[in-house]
Amino acid sequence: MIKDNFFGSPNISRYTLFTLLFQMGMAISLAAMPIYFKNENAVSAYGVAYSVMAITGAFSFVYGLFVDRIGFSKALLFGVMLYGVALCMRVFTNPIIAVITAIMAGLGASVAILANRSWVLQISQTSNANTTQLTAMRSMLGNISILLGTALVSLAAYLFESIYFYLLILAGLLVFGSNYFAFQNYKIIKLEKTNKSSLQRENIFKSEKINFTIILFMFANMLSGVYTGLFKPYLILMFVDYGVSEHKSIFIYLLTTLVSILSGFYLLKYHHFMKNVPFSGFFIAMISLAFVFFAMFVGLRYNLGIWFLFFLVLSRSVFLSLSSSFEQVLEYELFNKATLAMALGLTQTSFLAGDALGSLVTSLWIDPKNIHDYAKICSYCSILVLFHMIILFILKKYKKI
Repeated sequence: MIKDNFFGSPNISRYTLFTLLFQMGMAISLAAMPIYFKNENAVSAYGVAYSVMAITGAFSFVYGLFVDRIGFSKALLFGVMLYGVALCMRVFTNPIIAVITAIMAGLGASVAILANRSWVLQISQTSNANTTQLTAMRSMLGNISILLGTALVSLAAYLFESIYFYLLILAGLLVFGSNYFAFQNYKIIKLEKTNKSSLQRENIFKSEKINFTIILFMFANMLSGVYTGLFKPYLILMFVDYGVSEHKSIFIYLLTTLVSILSGFYLLKYHHFMKNVPFSGFFIAMISLAFVFFAMFVGLRYNLGIWFLFFLVLSRSVFLSLSSSFEQVLEYELFNKATLAMALGLTQTSFLAGDALGSLVTSLWIDPKNIHDYAKICSYCSILVLFHMIILFILKKYKKI
């Protein structure tokens, strides 16, 4: 099964190896950078750089236009090169250099991620693989990379002192290494390019508008960002405040990533059935997710025990992974293929805006200090999940699917 799904064709093999290297570089850098800056007494520079990178990434809708204009294969090369340089430059903690690096990283990563999703569509159009299978594969590769990258940083920090400088360089080198597979893909696409006139391409591009479908997906992704920002950054702290030790809380967080991988594996195994029911799969996963958040509210409110909470947190990862995968399949099916990256850029911008809003609400308004505060967060998340589901239900009625 692994060989058939991850290495079923030369194009899929290139995608698999590219994604593993790129995402591992990203994961290693994200884990090593804050500790490196802290050790260099540059925490403030790190905070500013993180904010600047987030703001730069919020302009994804502009980068989507760029990806559509020049083609995903060229855009991928540009984004990966820029991001690789930025990761290597993170060893410099000077505030000005840190800000410049953050702008480069935000731009490069956003362009590369949008181009990566366009690559998924190209694979589905040139092979027997469907978007449900490829979306599940993409999700699994991302989670595996995060797990391996985070584990590598933890192991290296345990075995060696002052290793973070070299980990940041390694992260950049892994991203540069992924460019080999992106370049191979670019050469093949250039050879196989169909002979369409520039006028036809321009007319296709100009014909796209920000239609009702895109607007609904933008609202849905914003809501998804809000309940992600409300809960995810405080998952470890919730267990710590519940009385679990710090290292066990971090281990639980890693388990949620592992569960997400297993969820992707399940979707990958049954993709032939799931590809025909993306709306049904999405609604079932979202109803389950809303119920899990409500159960977490009850469990925290009435102190039903750590094992009850542990089970629900893992269940949250399952249904969140499945609902996200099904929603991405719907985006591939319903967006105009000629301007896919622009539409994905708009939804990505909406998610990032919601994520920032959710984290601000949690940190500035709720300011969780005990389990009752986390119960309040879970109740809000449950309501937001239901609104997210309603928006996609409106889309289903609008498209008469």
